[in-house]
Amino acid sequence: MLEKVLEKLLWSGHSSFIYEGEPLIYFDPFALHRLRRADIILVGHDHPRHCSPADIDKVRRAPTVILADEHSARHIAPPVISMTPGQQETIGNVLIEAVPAYNLHTSFHQQRKAYLGFIVTLEGLRLYHAGDTDFIPEMHDLKVDIALLDFRLHRHERRRGGPGGSGFARSCSHPHALRHRLWHSGGRPAFQGAVRRQGKGRDLV
Repeated sequence: MLEKVLEKLLWSGHSSFIYEGEPLIYFDPFALHRLRRADIILVGHDHPRHCSPADIDKVRRAPTVILADEHSARHIAPPVISMTPGQQETIGNVLIEAVPAYNLHTSFHQQRKAYLGFIVTLEGLRLYHAGDTDFIPEMHDLKVDIALLDFRLHRHERRRGGPGGSGFARSCSHPHALRHRLWHSGGRPAFQGAVRRQGKGRDLV
């Protein structure tokens, strides 16, 4: 089941991912080239490369359900479900949990802003899209199977001894399924694992 879910994940740049299954889910859609009608759209915070109303409008349709933090919700045409950390919504048979995403030592993504990461339960597995966040205390309590992480968090894992070396990695039922993404990388995708890149149709290693 793990590989089945991974095969349906597509990275489309920056923090944007698409789950090309049933339902079809966009995470932080931005600079999209592969346009398929969305069933669910998740937006974690209101910075332009995460909250792009123009890209959202390319893939939304009347039944599309959009869930976003309260700041992003103000920029997206309704209807939008505004979420805060700790809130849960069930869309069809998919459970979506909003979790905190913030920086500890900078002013860019402050905890008081209530920006979001998301845990989505698909095919019996818990998929975590971390959003823009540091390794924050709340991560110790997350139980996930697949993690889409900022590269900084991946480096943290490596310093702590790789998968299994930190509290977060130990919380993964499948630690080898940890994945990461880096969007500020001089134009080069810094990616590991079996998640495909938009338009390439191949694994990035």
